[in-house]
Amino acid sequence: ARCTIYQSRGEEEKESITDGWTGEQAAVFKLVPGPYELVVEDREDIGNPKVSFPGIVIEAGKTVEKLAEFSGGTLKVKAVRNGKPISARCYVVQTDEEGEKKPVTDGSTSEDAAVFKLVPGVYGVIVEDANSREQKEFKAVAIEAAKAQNLEARF
Repeated sequence: ARCTIYQSRGEEEKESITDGWTGEQAAVFKLVPGPYELVVEDREDIGNPKVSFPGIVIEAGKTVEKLAEFSGGTLKVKAVRNGKPISARCYVVQTDEEGEKKPVTDGSTSEDAAVFKLVPGVYGVIVEDANSREQKEFKAVAIEAAKAQNLEARF
């Protein structure tokens, strides 16, 4: 994940002072004492979710640790006709405050399922048969952290 450290420059203004990446180990930053904000962006999951830690106060000689949790879930979508896998296009959407469907990601099935890593939340899934263009829609598909959700569209 990408980590960016900000320092306040007045009432509403903040300035990025350093950044870095986490890997198997935590990102470590040596900072002078003062107030900071840490923003961690998950660059692996769809939508690049962010976690913000405002109001971090660094004191001389002390270490502050923060954990950004991005445990996403997995969505597996299969399309079958007469019990056999078929090729289909899968569209994952989320509904915004105005009720409009916003695309999140898409992918294709073939002999196997289309697999999506998603942050926890509620999604809609539209599966379209690649040949007939017939569609099946799944509403309110809940994705939970570290869990798999399986869907099968039967045509």
